[in-house]
Amino acid sequence: MPVNANLSPRIALTSVAMIALVGCTAGISRRPGPDSNRARTSGVQPMTAPDFSAQLKPMTLSGSNPTATSPSALVSLYGELQTDWQETAAGPWDGSSNVAQITFATEGACSDPDISRDGSRLVFASTQHSTTSDIYFTPVPGRTLTQLTTDPSDDIMPSLHPSGRKIAFASNRAGNWDIYVMSTDGGQPMKVTDEPEHELHPSWSPDGRNLIYCKLGSRSGRWEMWVVDTDNPGVRRFLDYGLFPQWCPDVARSKILFQRARQRGSRFFSIWTVDYINGDAVHPTEIVSAGNAAVINPSWSPDGSRIIFVTVVQPDEGDNESITQSDVWLISIDGSGRTNLTNGRYANYQPVWGGDGRVFFVSDRTGVDNIWSVSTNRAMESLRYQPVPIMTVTPGQYDVPAGQP
Repeated sequence: MPVNANLSPRIALTSVAMIALVGCTAGISRRPGPDSNRARTSGVQPMTAPDFSAQLKPMTLSGSNPTATSPSALVSLYGELQTDWQETAAGPWDGSSNVAQITFATEGACSDPDISRDGSRLVFASTQHSTTSDIYFTPVPGRTLTQLTTDPSDDIMPSLHPSGRKIAFASNRAGNWDIYVMSTDGGQPMKVTDEPEHELHPSWSPDGRNLIYCKLGSRSGRWEMWVVDTDNPGVRRFLDYGLFPQWCPDVARSKILFQRARQRGSRFFSIWTVDYINGDAVHPTEIVSAGNAAVINPSWSPDGSRIIFVTVVQPDEGDNESITQSDVWLISIDGSGRTNLTNGRYANYQPVWGGDGRVFFVSDRTGVDNIWSVSTNRAMESLRYQPVPIMTVTPGQYDVPAGQP
C-alpha cells in the first residue's frame, strides 16, 4: 500500500494507521499521536511513520467545540433514532465530583493507558518530555513518573503482563512497527515480532503465555489478528480479521474483544468478540454497532462481564480533519445495560477498566491530552435498580460550566 507522509503527529505515532473512522476495512479508529497539542495548533505535519492506505481520510481530535458536529446527529447503539434526547438517571457521570485527573502533561500528550491487575500502577505512553513517545509508570494514586523506555524512536501501546512483572509494547526502533517485551524493572527489550509488516497493539492472554496483536497483512490488505507464544516467538497463528484485539482477563470466558469495520452500509466500526478455542477463533459475535456512529476502542471489565468503548457520532460529516467530541460507554457482554460514562462535550477515548471500579481514559478537557479516571459506581447502581431506555447521543448536549471537567 502507498505511504502518505503528510499526516499530523497526533495520528502518526500511537495511531500509525489509526487514521480513519470511515471508508475502508483497513481503516482504524482515532488514537492520538505523540504530540497532540502541537498537532492541534500546527495542522498537518510531515512524518516518517507510514500511512497504510491512500484511501483513508486523516482525522484528528482537536479543540473542544461541541457545535462542530451536527447537533441533530442522534445515535442509538443499535441503529439510528430520530427522537429528542431525554436525559435519564443512567448518565452522564463525568461531573467534576466524579472525575479525577491522573497525568498532568502541559506539553505533548499522554495516551495508551493500561492498569495493573491490582490497580496500583498505571502504564502509558507520553511525549511530555520528548518529541518521541516513551513508556512511563505512575502510581495510582500519585503524581510521580517513572520512565521505562528511553529509545530515540517511538514506544507506544503498552500492555502489562498479568503478573505486573513484564510489559509488551509496539515500537518503530527497527524501522517498522514491531512488538517488544521487557521487564518492568527495566533492561533490554526482547523483540517478539520481526516481519516487514507493521504489528501493533499487543494484549496478554490471562495466563501470560501468549500475546495477541494486530498486523496489516501485506497480501490481504486488511488488519489481521495474530497470536504469538512469547517464549517461542517463531510460533505464530493467524486468528481473524480485526483491529485493537484485547484478551478477556477471565480465563474461563476465553474470549477476544476487537473492533472491525463494517463490510456494508455505513462501514463505520463496530465491536465484536470471538471465542478462542483450541487456537482458533469461533463464534464471531457483534456486541455493539450503530448506524451513524463509529464504535471503537473496546476494553474489558476486570471480570470480563462488561465492555467499555467509545462512540464518535457522524465521523464522516464535515471536513474529516477534526473530531471534537467522543464519549465513553459501558455495556454488558450480552448487549444489555448500556449507559454513557462521559457527557458529550470533550474528546474522550482509549478507556481501560481498573480493578477498583474506575475507568481510566484519555481526554482533551484541559486542552492537552491527559489521562483521567471516572467512577462507574453511580452508573452501575443506576443499571441495577432502574430500567434503562434506549440511549441516544447528541453531541454538545451537556453544557459544562467553564473550568469544570
